[in-house]
Amino acid sequence: MQIPISQIGKILSRMTESTTVINSYAIDSRKIEPGSLFFALKGKKFDGHDFLEDVARNGAYAAVVDKDYQGAGYGLELFFVDDVRDALQLIAKKMLQEKQIRVIGVTGSVGKTTTKEMIYHILSKKFKVHANKGSQNTQVTLPLTILSAVGDEEFLLLEMGMTKKGHIAKLVEIAPPEIVVLTEITYVHSENFESLEDIAQAKSEIFSVNTKYSVIHKNSANFNAIYRNCLSHNILYPSKIDVISPYKESHLSQNFVAAYEVARYLGMDDNQIRLAALSMVSKKAPHRFEVIKRAGVTFIDDSYNANLLSVTAALENLPKPKEGGRVIFVFGQMSELGSQSPMFHQMVAKKSVDICDLVLCIGIETKSIVEVFEKKGKFAKYFFDFRSLKDGLYDNIKPGDVVLIKGANSLKLWKLLDESPAIV
Repeated sequence: MQIPISQIGKILSRMTESTTVINSYAIDSRKIEPGSLFFALKGKKFDGHDFLEDVARNGAYAAVVDKDYQGAGYGLELFFVDDVRDALQLIAKKMLQEKQIRVIGVTGSVGKTTTKEMIYHILSKKFKVHANKGSQNTQVTLPLTILSAVGDEEFLLLEMGMTKKGHIAKLVEIAPPEIVVLTEITYVHSENFESLEDIAQAKSEIFSVNTKYSVIHKNSANFNAIYRNCLSHNILYPSKIDVISPYKESHLSQNFVAAYEVARYLGMDDNQIRLAALSMVSKKAPHRFEVIKRAGVTFIDDSYNANLLSVTAALENLPKPKEGGRVIFVFGQMSELGSQSPMFHQMVAKKSVDICDLVLCIGIETKSIVEVFEKKGKFAKYFFDFRSLKDGLYDNIKPGDVVLIKGANSLKLWKLLDESPAIV
């Protein structure tokens, strides 16, 4: 959104006479464009205030800085505030209130980004829609998504993420959704919660007095918190619909049903949705069950993240290897599970050992999976680092194999497919 600096000042109660117009917004000095407004956030490793000179050199007009900042301004219009993140959120909230944009909010434990991308793909065939890029669903990236809209969109499609209670409530305060999509709830970020019901309570923060229609996964509807807090008209999915899913995989087909229900609610007919679906498979979000074929090997790159539900879904939807081929499971440990981590990794072991012929693991929690495979007489190996894992993978695969790559996002296991050695 283009915003005069004077309007930014008014929102932040900081007077300025500048008539310059802001064209873009950034929290990363490397993403500054001419006419940007920079938010000098402080992180664990970096302090945005240290990059103000670079920001100015790259063409920014202004910056929001901490009230205690005493350094140079480098020709930037500086707005001194108590909390830079709060200022970012406030500007996004105020600017959204001025626009007639209907908000669609998507949350849940699994399938958020994929479902959001499907909704975007279908709706964009009829409406002007702006959405988060990838998984930019946090307290910082969601406000940036709002500000990056042109301003004349009909719909703002926002994936809303959380790691703690209150996170989604804050995002809803900034951008209250008229339409809510709640995917399946499971143990993700569970180290910050006492129970699955506790996670559901935090997810239910997405419902507000503004919510008019909700599409809810049938398993999520079983939680008391969802039942109590969803007061809008709602529909449960997966359900039978009149448009055939473009996906063979069951979990992706469920996501498609949710997207279908949103499109139908907004007036699109089955023919419009069917036409949109024809080009949908190629628009799948990266590292979400991507099928990559190289030298006779079928790689399934599902490495964006991992939890019990997503691992189970991936295992159950694997294509069959060619005759003589094997199913190889490359698995990196699941993160943020707290005290329940050993139990969930044991459950992955029991599920995968019946489906996969061999397993290659990384991450201390996966040692139990190696043990289960070895007891079954199947090949299994634990690796201490990424380099040795990659070497081990290409030493063990051959044409005809199916390789599932799955693990916590922090492990970046998709890089196993970068500059891959020859497969013989």
